[in-house]
Amino acid sequence: QIAAASGDCLYIAQYPDRIQLCEVSTGTQYTDFYKNASYDTWYYCEIERDESTGTYGTLLCRIYSDESRTSLVDTLSVTLHEKEDFRTLYACASHYNNGDKPYSQEIKNLDLQETIKKSYSVAAAGDDGDIYNVNTLDSSGTRLLVGDSEENPVNPSAFMRFTNVDIPAGATIVAATLVLVATGGRYDGGATPSGSLMGRKVANCPQFTTLTNYNDTTTYPRTTANVTWWPSSANWGNTGANRTSPELKAVVQEIIDLEGWASGNAIQIEWHYINNGWYGSEDEYTADCREFIAYEDATYNPPILNVEYTGGAAAGNPWWYYRRKRMAI
Repeated sequence: QIAAASGDCLYIAQYPDRIQLCEVSTGTQYTDFYKNASYDTWYYCEIERDESTGTYGTLLCRIYSDESRTSLVDTLSVTLHEKEDFRTLYACASHYNNGDKPYSQEIKNLDLQETIKKSYSVAAAGDDGDIYNVNTLDSSGTRLLVGDSEENPVNPSAFMRFTNVDIPAGATIVAATLVLVATGGRYDGGATPSGSLMGRKVANCPQFTTLTNYNDTTTYPRTTANVTWWPSSANWGNTGANRTSPELKAVVQEIIDLEGWASGNAIQIEWHYINNGWYGSEDEYTADCREFIAYEDATYNPPILNVEYTGGAAAGNPWWYYRRKRMAI
């Protein structure tokens, strides 16, 4: 009826032998099918409207055979033909085909909570840097370094400040990762040295311009949540490729939960070197460090913070962003 009225809708439907994903745009239907569906079988679906691709985005349906959604059966994809925001969702569970082949369906675990994806990059000079030789805050170079470098003193930490983080207060962080462009390192310390990612437990982290302020962990404490990260040579290298951190959602959540947090505030993530008693720089030929691209580099991307969240008192229309729904049919 919607199609006949030249209307618009997005839908997923299960028939006896297939699952169909469809966009109806001014009455015209655009579809993709999973053609191996079976009777009496649960299919666990995740539906996403990805507006980062193409002119109007892509409608996706990932079909899994298990409730934890780890065994992917098929991915349906429909290129969208217009940007249309909807406010109504119908969950129907039966079908009567031409009066002679009735059957029924069940729907469970229908999760209507939005999962919104956002990416933030270091966007200004002075918003990233490292601590050189323990006693100098340097935010002017094209490379950032953490660790013990050959013939040079130890760089105990590097920092990355992300501004205009438009995550609403009260949001639940589903996932968060840091993406850095590796430019090389040294790995003479073996398994002994290590590194830790943490944030500043400040509702709106300022830009640090002096080492005194950076080291003031009373006014600007660090998060209790932290994540170990010290990639091996094989997982870092000097290829200029993106390297993704372990899961940081607990770090970001601790900041978002602070009193005074508001959409548009700034988050600072820091990478700290843990020497565990190993000082390679005492020997001019040994070192253990990781180097990566800074904001000032003109070729590669600066540090990027990717965050997925749900809920919160978001302003405006949250359907503007990625939409992801989960259900089983």
